[in-house]
Amino acid sequence: MESNIKEKIRLIREGRGFSQEYVAKKLNLTQQAYSSIESNPENVKVDRLKELCRVLGISIGTLFLHHNDFSEVRLDTDISESDKWPLIIFLSEAEKSAYEMRIYDLQNEILELKKLK
Repeated sequence: MESNIKEKIRLIREGRGFSQEYVAKKLNLTQQAYSSIESNPENVKVDRLKELCRVLGISIGTLFLHHNDFSEVRLDTDISESDKWPLIIFLSEAEKSAYEMRIYDLQNEILELKKLK
């Protein structure tokens, strides 16, 4: 496994707003057991990784996608537009669609506000 898989798992979990305790509960594990999965995913059975991916809302293939800039993605309030785009690969089709609709609505709202000037 790529060494950045544990970083991907952590970033996805944090990006979803999930604590280790929450994910552990969803997987019917203790927080300590889950922590060992997150810190050492290469020792985890595929079935457990599939369960983890289901909880995180991603496909197992997403964990193995290679993205050179992924390790530089920050999850803080100062994220630039160029830092945000790699995270889209972790969205389900339904989430992507929902975001596209929200963007469309916001663009229309901006147009309406500009008309009021």
